[in-house]
Amino acid sequence: FFNIAFGCSEQGKRRQTQALGKCTFSAFSYTYYQAIMNYNQRTWMVTLAALGVSTVCAELQPKITSSSGRVLNFTGHDFVFTTDSGSTSHSSILDALEDIRNSKQDAITESCTTSAIKAINEDGTVDCLDDDVIPSIMRQVESNAYRLPRVCELSSWSEWSSNCSVCGGNQTRTRSIIREANNSIPCSEYVLEQVRMCAACPPPPPPVEEPPYDPCNGNERFYNMNAGTAEVRVASHVAQNVVYHRHANNDGQGGRGFGMRYGAFAAGQVVVRAGSTFQGGIRNGDYICGTKGGVEVTGRQGSAERDWTPARLNGTEFVMPVTREAPQAMVVLALEPATVTLYYGLVEANALFLEAEEMYTFTGISRIGANIRINATGAILLTYVGQAGTPTGVPSYFGVSDFINVSPVSNEVFGVPSTGYVTTYRTSGGNSRVDFQCSNNRNATRTMNAVQFRTAPYSAGHSGGPACRAVGAAGVNVGITSIGDGDGGDGTMWLSRSAMRTRFLVSTRIQHIALACAGRGSATLYRSMGSTTRQVLPIAGNALIGKAYTTNPAFLVAGTFVNTTVPCVMIIDGAVGGDEMLAFGY
Repeated sequence: FFNIAFGCSEQGKRRQTQALGKCTFSAFSYTYYQAIMNYNQRTWMVTLAALGVSTVCAELQPKITSSSGRVLNFTGHDFVFTTDSGSTSHSSILDALEDIRNSKQDAITESCTTSAIKAINEDGTVDCLDDDVIPSIMRQVESNAYRLPRVCELSSWSEWSSNCSVCGGNQTRTRSIIREANNSIPCSEYVLEQVRMCAACPPPPPPVEEPPYDPCNGNERFYNMNAGTAEVRVASHVAQNVVYHRHANNDGQGGRGFGMRYGAFAAGQVVVRAGSTFQGGIRNGDYICGTKGGVEVTGRQGSAERDWTPARLNGTEFVMPVTREAPQAMVVLALEPATVTLYYGLVEANALFLEAEEMYTFTGISRIGANIRINATGAILLTYVGQAGTPTGVPSYFGVSDFINVSPVSNEVFGVPSTGYVTTYRTSGGNSRVDFQCSNNRNATRTMNAVQFRTAPYSAGHSGGPACRAVGAAGVNVGITSIGDGDGGDGTMWLSRSAMRTRFLVSTRIQHIALACAGRGSATLYRSMGSTTRQVLPIAGNALIGKAYTTNPAFLVAGTFVNTTVPCVMIIDGAVGGDEMLAFGY
């Protein structure tokens, strides 16, 4: 029998026809076979003729396949009929069946002298006539053509559309009907259009958060941390506007802080303004900054001159030795939310809880001959005030002695030991060692426990003493204070290398300049920025530490500009009250 496949639907359902019957041929006879195709519960009868004799029954069971080896449908394909004698290619199944008929008829009529025979006798003889002995398969098929199944013929898929320039869109492709189906799966059941999604859109970028308004444009701020209310002196390193920002939470003065223009400055210019010229006066927590570059700021209260606190001195760990002037106070300004804890050595004494830009004061501290340690969970600024009394809240000014900007601890600090004291930051017991290398090429070591402080070596004052570099042992951070310059004035703390600078402006009249520098070099002093009046000082010492010092009155005026070849700490001595301060530089 024949197994003839009519193709598969889009859903993969195979439909087959199967010829019914068997090879029961007698010599020189023929048999008709019927093929049945079942689809949608309809039965179509197709009459196909197959010729042969019992000895060639195998030839009457052709395997109908396409040239590419696929299952066939009835139209639009080439066919190969495989028999024992080989393969023959045909353009349609009708041609293939007719070829079988012709070959078999030729085999039994080869003795005929005409194109047909009259009869085939049982003894094998043939009577030739004009009519075909074997009825034409083609005629049999054509007479039933309207009953033959024909599958839906479709075109190839088109290319995918190229409308994916916008992410998240869709692409389509289509195919068309070439010929409708007949007694087969209707074309309406085939998919004629396909859609697919283009590449997914990348996630949208996170919203850009506008940075908080900064009137300083990223330039360093100098904060008033009990530096005086009588006047403020500002020197500008570049030509720019200078901003004064009010900290006070006072609705009558603009709400929680506001900024005002202090003035338009030329490079190197110094401007002095009395506190009474500011709306509401000068208050603790106010800050001053430049809009294009650095400034230097000092304040005054009576004869006391004090340096405003630069933002670079912020930190979370502080320690300083306390030598005199009880009671003391520690003024704290939080730059971010922080819990601030005060320790006497290893013992917790008090704590503050501050939001960003809030400030308050630890007061009533009576601690002589030991250290004060401050720990914060966020960045803070810190100043120390001696003889502070017991102020409440954040007064505009208090205390009469020993104002010091407290710098955060560091493993390495630089300064001039003038009546200096050294202590270490420790959270547990045990001794710590601090090594000193000084510009006089002499070294020293100090050892202390978590509560003690020791005098710094070579405390001969700013003029006659060396500059020193102090380094804690592995894992040991250090805090060192220098009190006065031998004349009993205020004090300064030694600075870490990261806080040192090479360009300095003096914002007030001074008595002397002392430089503690990170190695040998030189310092050029100008009477003012841009002036041709200058003095070059050698920074003497060694590769680790150097010092320069001058009392030349030509360079002790407001507006003096100092440029150094190596990073330095610059200590100045105010002319009004002899108070030690730092010019922090830019």
